[in-house]
Amino acid sequence: MSGTLQVGNIIGPTTGADANKVIIPSGQTLEINSWTPPTGTVLQFVQADNYNGVETTVNATNTTVISVSLTRLSANSKFCIMVQAAINRPSSSGWHRMGYKIGSSTIASDVKDATAWHTQSQLFDNESLTDAVGSTMQFYSYNSNAVSQNDRVKNLSIAVWEIAQ
Repeated sequence: MSGTLQVGNIIGPTTGADANKVIIPSGQTLEINSWTPPTGTVLQFVQADNYNGVETTVNATNTTVISVSLTRLSANSKFCIMVQAAINRPSSSGWHRMGYKIGSSTIASDVKDATAWHTQSQLFDNESLTDAVGSTMQFYSYNSNAVSQNDRVKNLSIAVWEIAQ
């Protein structure tokens, strides 16, 4: 038998082991049909890394080494994307660029114009993605250089947060 229970408030007991808790028993779910998360709420987080020390050479080209995917939860969300890599450059000719790629779009910034190994991080805020709710979005790490000098990257990571707007 099913039916509808209408109440103004549900509260848990005020004393005992389950004080101030409303418990949904194991095997049961509570479905909320029309809740809008407050602005700034993290809806989901995904992360991938490649900390095995294997180097990738970037020589007058670009590369995408690792990726993460997520299924968009909200039409009004924005995305915060962080990429990180240890970068070694044999020369300070040109700049090493680092960022992310989604679909045919690449978002990157100049991050390194010096030699020797350094770990670099970039944080990006993207409010313009228009993928539909329920679509799978694939984010790739991105490293590039514009000169032939064999920049090397290793220990890459990418993290993506979907945030309610």
